[in-house]
Amino acid sequence: MKRVATIGFFDGVHRGHQYLCQQLREVAGEEGTAIILTFAKHPQRVLGRQDPPPLLTTKDEKMRLLRGLCQINQIEVLEFDQRMAGLTAEDFMNHYLHSTFGVTHLLVGYDHHFGRPRWGEGIENYCEYGKETGIEVVSARQLPEIKISSSKIRRMIAAGEMEEANNLLGHTYLLGGTVVKGQKLGRKFGIPTANLAVGDALKMIPATGVYVTTVKADGQLYQAVTNIGKCPTLKKGDTISIESHILDPSCPNLYEKAVEVYFHKRLRDEVAFDDPEALLEQVNADAEVAQEYHREHPFTPDMAL
Repeated sequence: MKRVATIGFFDGVHRGHQYLCQQLREVAGEEGTAIILTFAKHPQRVLGRQDPPPLLTTKDEKMRLLRGLCQINQIEVLEFDQRMAGLTAEDFMNHYLHSTFGVTHLLVGYDHHFGRPRWGEGIENYCEYGKETGIEVVSARQLPEIKISSSKIRRMIAAGEMEEANNLLGHTYLLGGTVVKGQKLGRKFGIPTANLAVGDALKMIPATGVYVTTVKADGQLYQAVTNIGKCPTLKKGDTISIESHILDPSCPNLYEKAVEVYFHKRLRDEVAFDDPEALLEQVNADAEVAQEYHREHPFTPDMAL
């Protein structure tokens, strides 16, 4: 029986990853097993590289996307460390693919390399290594018409280009965490907000500004406007905060609840207004734009992670 594997970190589980998973299932067929080998930590962080990239997906989010969106049931999370980093591709194929997981076929991305780097090593070499252990190496097709990378998506999110980033992701970018107490200044001025403490410090935060968002709490979806920034009008200091003003007045108090904030579109920069009344007027205007956006682009429960 076929046991078909592919290897990668799969940060973001973007459309390129999804296309690779589709091919993985095709090669495995109905009777075979499709297997993803991924890593608990980003290899660049383990290797001590300067400025390792922030995460597009936490480990939990990645697993949920690979299982749900990509329909992969067997996912093996490996502890990438210095010892594993020192393995050649040949050693990795022998020890992990063949001996540990019984892989019969290896699907390799069109530009993907693994194992300790060797000059000029590529899929032809992998095919040779595979013949020695009984692993057939299959070259994956590139996603037609567009090249997608996690680094490209990070650049878009850093610029607040959420619609473009979501298009490449093939799902809506989110920040997960817990609602914590703020200074309650927004409530005092008629703009109550849910203050998010992001659950993973390595998760990438979009550019400062005001966004159309959806907040998911207790399985329910709530339309919202979310501000990322320092809230200069209310003088909250220099700390960057993530505050969602939920537009549904029937939404219960979310304090201490686990929530996910889905980012759809950036509306504007964060601005210091002359007084709270001017801020409230702008928030109401933002709310109208957000509601119109949601009417034209419904976000349904099946679209949430």
